[in-house]
Amino acid sequence: MDMRQRLGELVGSDDTWERPRPTRADIRADVVLTAVLWAINVASLELTRSFMGFAALGDSHPWWFQHLLLAAVVPLVWRRVAPTLVLAYATVAYPAVSLTSPATGVQIGWLVWYLLAVYTALAWARDRRMVVVTVGASMVVMFGWISWELAVDTSGRRGSPAFGTSPGNPGLLAPASAYALYTTLVNTVFFASAIWAGRLAWFQARDRARVAAQADTIAYQSAELQRRAVLDERLRIARELHDVVAHHVSVIGLQAGAARRVLAADPSAARAGLATIEDSSREAVTQMRALLGTLRRDGDADPPGDRSPEPSLASLPALVAGIRRPGLRVTYEVSETGADKTDATPRTVQLALCRTVQEALTNVLRHSTATQVHVVIRTGVDSRAARYIEAEVVDNGHPRAGTSGSGLGHLGIRERAAALGGRAEIGPRPLGGYRVRVRLPLDPVREDAHV
Repeated sequence: MDMRQRLGELVGSDDTWERPRPTRADIRADVVLTAVLWAINVASLELTRSFMGFAALGDSHPWWFQHLLLAAVVPLVWRRVAPTLVLAYATVAYPAVSLTSPATGVQIGWLVWYLLAVYTALAWARDRRMVVVTVGASMVVMFGWISWELAVDTSGRRGSPAFGTSPGNPGLLAPASAYALYTTLVNTVFFASAIWAGRLAWFQARDRARVAAQADTIAYQSAELQRRAVLDERLRIARELHDVVAHHVSVIGLQAGAARRVLAADPSAARAGLATIEDSSREAVTQMRALLGTLRRDGDADPPGDRSPEPSLASLPALVAGIRRPGLRVTYEVSETGADKTDATPRTVQLALCRTVQEALTNVLRHSTATQVHVVIRTGVDSRAARYIEAEVVDNGHPRAGTSGSGLGHLGIRERAAALGGRAEIGPRPLGGYRVRVRLPLDPVREDAHV
């Protein structure tokens, strides 16, 4: 791993995330912090003047000038607005104040001020590569300045202790060397702590921002899933309404026309047609009441309007019998292979097959010249040893002129089949007639089916 990669991991110089700019509350807090540091420096300066005096430090500047230099802490107000620029300023200002007025530069508030500038640069800088350069340059300047100060320091200057050892307590090193190492160690610990804390604060802010972004993404996806669920439910209800209304209204219309034509000649046939109309209308009202109950459903509670179960394969014989009329022969067959029984088929699959047969028979009544219709429900195993159940409606007719539909019925059949992992075949037969076939799987879909 090269130096660039190490720096990237250390301070995030290769990271594309940028920390948001500080808020007004952040800036107000920095104003308060700057005022506190300035007050600490003022108090520290006067206390130092009272107990030590500044002659030994070689500082003869008037008191007002020393207090004027303390105002150099003011740019700390913008430490989070322009962190790299404030650090560059502090790197120049700190040694400059110390060289100009040694009594002013030794106050404790200056060290805190400079360490805050280093910390903030690493914690808030948005240009991570620039902050690496700035922090590196500031460390070179500061330790160069400290080395120069140690080299020219003399006994008593800036309050440093007289270099000497007690005969009864000799040290391991020469006094001057020990003092230089001690000063270097203290400053190294201070600056390393500020650098580490700054980079840690930046990484924590980045991680919090990513967690917040992930939470927003999850919330958006959840809302999107809810919206899609609502749309899917609306489509399902629309398909159900289409199937119920189209089928039963078609049956009612055809039976009413047939009853009208034979009313005078064959009253018994007319009564049979009217009975069929009554049954179809009652069934239509019942199923529409169930759908409206679904719309009013609260949570998982059963709707009060749902007074009958949804259509199942057991209701297909009655459905087929209801559309028979003179000139139209409709047959129904169930073909069960092996242990798969149609009455054990899942309710959702039964409903989809019933709606398929219902829509296909309705289309025969409305749009075909067919005289024979064959309905078959069969179970079986395909070439991949997968179990299935299918519904097939075959007629011998041709499209009736001027009766083309909207296509919503066929679309609903295909959507139902796709939703259950099956497939639909709808279209004219090569030798005449029309076929609607829907095959749905009975085995769970394997996870590797689409790999």
